[in-house]
Amino acid sequence: MRLLLLCGPAFSGKTTLAYALEARGWMRISLDDILRSRGLEPGAGLPERAWQDASFAACLLITSAGQRGLNVVVDDTLCFRSLRDRYRDVGASAGMSVFLVVLKISAASVRERVALNLESRRRPRIDDAVLEPHLASFEWPSADEPHIELDATAPFERQLSSLTRSIDEAQKKSSSSV
Repeated sequence: MRLLLLCGPAFSGKTTLAYALEARGWMRISLDDILRSRGLEPGAGLPERAWQDASFAACLLITSAGQRGLNVVVDDTLCFRSLRDRYRDVGASAGMSVFLVVLKISAASVRERVALNLESRRRPRIDDAVLEPHLASFEWPSADEPHIELDATAPFERQLSSLTRSIDEAQKKSSSSV
């Protein structure tokens, strides 16, 4: 069983990647979906408590999926190390191989995608009053956090094949060291 933790700012492509994995049989857990099921809109700016509650609900879903032997992808920004640590601990406790997947993108590219979205309305908008503090406070994984880094501006199929290859290589290394 695998747990993929998608990490990257808003509009970096995490949801697109999560849907692609869901189409391949993975269970997708989206904090945005959890919040929307509670009548809340993530891009409008929510109290910290709402995000914490959604995170704890995601932890319960991860544990349940682990007990059922499912592969899981968590679709969230994971903008703080404490969140990534929480999910890593939950996944490990559920007996899952945990992989942090970072979708690397510049703030300028995120702003471009947000502007394009205003024209196309392909997804819910994010308020500038939410986006700018989000980008400014984003805690990118440091060198002591093993992770797979994907270029979020690369063509999607290249991202997906790079991810698949990186996970396979990591699992081979892990099983050969046992």
